[in-house]
Amino acid sequence: MRYIIKILFLLFIITSSFAQEAPIPLSIKVPEGQPVSVSVSHDGTHLLLETMTDTSHVFFEYTEHNGNWINPTKVLESKKIASPTYNHDNNRIYFEADFGKGNTDLY
Repeated sequence: MRYIIKILFLLFIITSSFAQEAPIPLSIKVPEGQPVSVSVSHDGTHLLLETMTDTSHVFFEYTEHNGNWINPTKVLESKKIASPTYNHDNNRIYFEADFGKGNTDLY
């Protein structure tokens, strides 16, 4: 009986240590296109949203204000650039692109 109690206690400890809160949906206004990818800056103050239209990828940058993402600014529209993300100190944006040389590269 003690063996079963110890196993149940151990299972409880293991499962509770992996328990996570339910994710909270991100609520942002998408100015145009269908959302494709999103990247949040490391300090949590900026968000990059990539959308896809019939002809190109469109990138918007938002700022955080009181828990809301506001002021979407169109940053870029391109047929060849995709998957933007911030670097560790938010002073650069990395992306992938195929400029017709046969490979997709990171920039």
